[in-house]
Amino acid sequence: MKSNVKKIWAIIATSLLATSSMAHAAYGDSNHQKQQAKQPNQKSAANGKSNERVINPAARPILNNALDFWIDGELLWWKARESGLDYATKVHSREFIVTPGTPTPGTTPFSEAGLITHSGDVKNPHFHWEFGVRAGLGFNLPFDGWDISLAWTHLNSHAHRNGTSADPIYGDRIIPKFQPVAVPDQFYTSTFAKPDWRLHFNTIDLDLGREFFVSRHLTLRPFIGVRAAWVHQRYDVYTNLFTGQGQNGIIIPNPATGVTVAVDTVSINSKVHMKSNFNGLGPRVGFDTEWRLGAGFSIYGQAAASLLLGHFEVDYKANLSTKVTNVATGVESPVLSEPSALHNSFHDARATADLAIGIRWAKRFMDDSYRVRIDLGWEEHIFFSQNQFISITNTINPVSQTAGGNVPDTSSVTSDTSRKGDLTLSGLTFAIRFDF
Repeated sequence: MKSNVKKIWAIIATSLLATSSMAHAAYGDSNHQKQQAKQPNQKSAANGKSNERVINPAARPILNNALDFWIDGELLWWKARESGLDYATKVHSREFIVTPGTPTPGTTPFSEAGLITHSGDVKNPHFHWEFGVRAGLGFNLPFDGWDISLAWTHLNSHAHRNGTSADPIYGDRIIPKFQPVAVPDQFYTSTFAKPDWRLHFNTIDLDLGREFFVSRHLTLRPFIGVRAAWVHQRYDVYTNLFTGQGQNGIIIPNPATGVTVAVDTVSINSKVHMKSNFNGLGPRVGFDTEWRLGAGFSIYGQAAASLLLGHFEVDYKANLSTKVTNVATGVESPVLSEPSALHNSFHDARATADLAIGIRWAKRFMDDSYRVRIDLGWEEHIFFSQNQFISITNTINPVSQTAGGNVPDTSSVTSDTSRKGDLTLSGLTFAIRFDF
């Protein structure tokens, strides 16, 4: 009896072992066939032939015996612009006198009652085209066609103007927008203003995305990531606030004759130096798309947005220098310097937007072991509310009526405000990418 039981167990064990071996062999053959079928499908998808048996097949390039890395180098020719940098207003005006009888034209930019502005225009710095660079590194992840990339963008830009001049004799005058603290607006005889703006721009983008086919010739690559930005700006404005003859730098006509008897020649100049540094970090989302035309050519595009939480460090420094020359003796007094400074430091979030469109060409070589891609396109990048420069505003009544006649009123109320404006970078981009 015991021997029969042993024989039965031996037969059962042998049967189970045989069944397990056959099942494993069958599964291995099936899995091998699937792997063989999968590789040509991936290659055909990467070559522009969509795989109808797979939902959203991966569209990234598949190379033979590759490390799945790529490097990217780009040459930028961009122009950086920022709103809110108007530094002066040049106006043309005439005098009027509020007295009974026939008005008598004055001989200086000041009248006994005020000025009427006929026309004028706001002056902004001229922004220049500059070269920049972008460098990138990427890796194709071994999971479901995903990839990860890192890119650094760098641009130094500037804007300036040779200077805006005005001749008070012909009714022209300049009203500066960035004045030293507590300088009243009575200096309507400003004759010269010159701006100089500089930008140091750097961003680092880390993205995780997946490129896939949405049709036979159209691909889409949504991505998520992180952006770090360093936007440092400098803005200097040089202004000749007053040059002329007068008492203490103010021209006061004689109410009886309308003629000014000069005592000194006065020259008042100001230099305003402003700084705005923003460092921020935040999430970034967007998508790349490519419409493949054939023969390696395609049209590409990109749209992305980010929200950066960062820190602003804003400084305003001004220096007002005055030099007086005695008309009779020609002796010049020492230059009087009156410095002033304001500071603002705060945290805030700033949104950015990125757009790109262009034409692309790609080619594999050396038995599909390497791939080169060349892009030529146009890009737009907007950093909202980046202009936080401090502007000084003075409100005064330029003329006061006294018993002895009408004289300029030097009282003023000084306030500081932030100059709101967006920073925009746009221009051509030439890129070369190498996959290996």
